[in-house]
Amino acid sequence: MNICLIFNNLSGKDGRSRLALGLSKLLKQANHQVLEITGDEGKIVTGEKPMLSDHLCYLVNPLKVLLVAWRESKKIASVLDKFRPAVVHFIVESYLLLVPFLIVRCRFKFKIVLTIHGTYSCPHLFYRGVWKIIYYWLWYFCLNCCAVIISVSNYTKKHFLSYYPTFWRKVHVVNNGIELSDIESTMSQQPSSDRPSKIIFVGEVKYRKGVAQAIEGFNCYLKKGNHRAVFEIIGQYNEQGDYYRTLRQLIDQYQLSDKIIFRGVVNEAEKIKAYRESSLLLLLSTNDGFKFEGYGLVYLEANAYGVPVIGAKNCGAEDAIVDGVSGFLVDPFDIYGVAEKISLVLDKKVISRKNCVDWAQKNNLSNCVRQLEEIYLTIS
Repeated sequence: MNICLIFNNLSGKDGRSRLALGLSKLLKQANHQVLEITGDEGKIVTGEKPMLSDHLCYLVNPLKVLLVAWRESKKIASVLDKFRPAVVHFIVESYLLLVPFLIVRCRFKFKIVLTIHGTYSCPHLFYRGVWKIIYYWLWYFCLNCCAVIISVSNYTKKHFLSYYPTFWRKVHVVNNGIELSDIESTMSQQPSSDRPSKIIFVGEVKYRKGVAQAIEGFNCYLKKGNHRAVFEIIGQYNEQGDYYRTLRQLIDQYQLSDKIIFRGVVNEAEKIKAYRESSLLLLLSTNDGFKFEGYGLVYLEANAYGVPVIGAKNCGAEDAIVDGVSGFLVDPFDIYGVAEKISLVLDKKVISRKNCVDWAQKNNLSNCVRQLEEIYLTIS
């Protein structure tokens, strides 16, 4: 089967591109023909000319969006006419706005699949007033053109259907997965008891990732007596930003400058080393207005190395974490509850590292791809 995947970049640095690249790889191994159409970053890295603007360009004034989509749909339609895919799968939501123009310009019929991840599943929420109404109905038309809508979590599905309930028959939940081929050969061992317990956070440092709540919970845990634990924060942060300054104030207030380390962006080898040396991943994603965590592959990545995780209730982490088995789900604003769960993992060791690995293996990307493959075959 010929399948076209449309996504943001080839870098693999974010959940959408990692999913797309893994999906493409496994579909090719299953003897499907796959065409990748992507945006800026990855194409620039590989020296190819990008076919799409950055996906955020599709979240501006709706009139400008239509102009961008009209311009870029011309070259994409030309490529699609040559490849003639049975399925065109939009893995980044905002690119779905190409659909009205592709339908007009392409000389053949194809089925459309959309994956919704989180906040961008309802892009009209980024607007106010008349623009919000215009974008809602524009998005509604594009959704109506889809044969299937794939939600990466039950939480994302619930959020999406609260605004677009008429599409409930089209929405299927297919949880994200990770590729374990490179991880299984470097499975983590229990960190040495001679070293301080290491807690890590992996992700962009911003309000929605709940870093402040994690620091509060970590401080509360330390007050219980384990003064040897350290907390490493891995991911992009802005030293001049208000949120980072708030975090520094918390750290100074609690006198934790020797306990909390901001490592910034690290390469893949350093990230793997951090997983192998850590005893817990602490990532308490919180809803920021209409913005939320759709799933969170990082929980599965940590589990694949045998690392227990603590995540927040009321977001996509509810699908990514088996409470009491691969880690814990908590109210991120209940700092005493967070501290208690940290103690259960680090001190009482109630979460089995083997159970974490088993859960990650159940969420191997190949299982996700098999489900998507069945959907492609059903609609084509």
